[in-house]
Amino acid sequence: MVACPLCHATFDDTQVGGFGAILEHYMSEHLIPVTDNFGRRAYTFECPQHGLADQAWGGDRQDNERSARFKAATGGIQYHLMVSHMIMPGEE
Repeated sequence: MVACPLCHATFDDTQVGGFGAILEHYMSEHLIPVTDNFGRRAYTFECPQHGLADQAWGGDRQDNERSARFKAATGGIQYHLMVSHMIMPGEE
């Protein structure tokens, strides 16, 4: 079982292939659509401990919605968890 550090939802990480259940969860449940500094569609997220992230990710992936969401989940959420919570990818 895997627990989401942002909302504490638990699920079986072995049931989703490819990116893994935790990334799928981040992409479907925690990304907030915003506009980046260049006026492009991008995503941010909110941490229950630190509040709304002050950056947007995925704006350079305009041709592929899933790629933009994946970049936000890995570049935004996972990076925040590593730096601010000392949770490494795969330790969720």
